[in-house]
Amino acid sequence: MVKTSYTHSMMWQLENLETRKLLSASVGIESLVQTDPAALVSPMVKTPNIVSTWTGTDRTTHPRSRQLENITFYMISQSRRGVLAGEMGVPGPSGPEQLPFTGTISGDSVKISGNSNGIVFAVTGTISADGKTFSGTWSNSIPKSGTFSVSRP
Repeated sequence: MVKTSYTHSMMWQLENLETRKLLSASVGIESLVQTDPAALVSPMVKTPNIVSTWTGTDRTTHPRSRQLENITFYMISQSRRGVLAGEMGVPGPSGPEQLPFTGTISGDSVKISGNSNGIVFAVTGTISADGKTFSGTWSNSIPKSGTFSVSRP
């Protein structure tokens, strides 16, 4: 009989220790999740390389002029941190104009801006999931604005 109570006592102590370990482990994980969910899962934002020549059209949304024009984005460089540099080819009063720009890309979102001959312009757009289409909106200080859609080979 003494042997049985000793065995029960040892079993109880072992179970008690294992329970404490499990409880402390689950409390630790729960507190980690409650305080910083990003510590467990850190989503990676994949940014595509968009260095290329993108051609397509833009449409002015100015009330008096809804013209469709050709537009080209020459994405010349892209750093690992998503900094862009390039030129935007647009129709000008006396022929095509090349407007230098800088910008950023993060994930599929692109922001470009520049200043040419005192005219400030901004472009905001999205790269398609397959990486072949870039579309969005543009505005300048004339003031005009519009939409565009360009693609690359």
